[in-house]
Amino acid sequence: RGHRNAINSVIFSPDMRHVISGGNNCTIRTWNSRNGEATTAAIQGHKGIVRSVAVSPEGKILASASEDASIRLWDAEGGSPICNPLKGHLSPVYTVAFSPTDRRIATGSLDGTIRIWNVDTGKAEGKPLTGHKGGILCVAYSLDGRRIASGSTDTTIRIWSTETGAMTCGPLIGHTGSVYSVVFTPDGRRIVSGSNDCTLREWDSVKGAQVGLPFQGHAGAVNAVSISPDGRRVVSASSDHSVRIWNLESQKKAIGEPLRGHKNAVQSIAYSRDGSRIVSSDRTG
Repeated sequence: RGHRNAINSVIFSPDMRHVISGGNNCTIRTWNSRNGEATTAAIQGHKGIVRSVAVSPEGKILASASEDASIRLWDAEGGSPICNPLKGHLSPVYTVAFSPTDRRIATGSLDGTIRIWNVDTGKAEGKPLTGHKGGILCVAYSLDGRRIASGSTDTTIRIWSTETGAMTCGPLIGHTGSVYSVVFTPDGRRIVSGSNDCTLREWDSVKGAQVGLPFQGHAGAVNAVSISPDGRRVVSASSDHSVRIWNLESQKKAIGEPLRGHKNAVQSIAYSRDGSRIVSSDRTG
């Protein structure tokens, strides 16, 4: 605890020693992943709700996306800003992701655009990626860094080339509500998405076709999904106050009973790098 209200985004650091979170009180916090103690003071600077946090592959830089329409970059160890706010989006920024292969981040905004930024210069690269008919709620890189998947309030998913900025696949149509979360499988062949329509769906990331039937079981919006490092399982966080674990290799069956402990909508979820732990956050903070 420490945000005192909704925690919208939570992730492990690459070394799994820390958990990073961002919330409605406009701050980012880092925590010891073993004992839950704060490791730094609240990181302050945003003037709006923090919607998304990300950490660089080597664990040295944090990125945060906010409803103040900016992105900020922070020193992961001390929490100090490393450059001026990244500005260019015209509306709240709901999502940020680090490239796994170079010093770039992707961001998505309610202005309907995706932007690529150079972490060293703090400048946007190329033109915004456009095509969605609604706001961008989530972005994710493929593990090889060559593609970005995006989900939108327009209920679709699109896949983009990071080299050319062109849409390479999509729109992927099937969800009947806003797409809140997308993630590539480790081999890049599939995407799993979570939506306000209470389902998860699996997609062929090259052909754009839905793979099999939706994952069904949640009684509320699926706010976040995360795939295990071995690509065999997916976890989901829902507004029905539960977390579920699914087997990607067995007809999308849930594994065991829902994990219940949250007293409010579960907003975010993430696997640790070794797949041994899951961290989740909710609207109570």
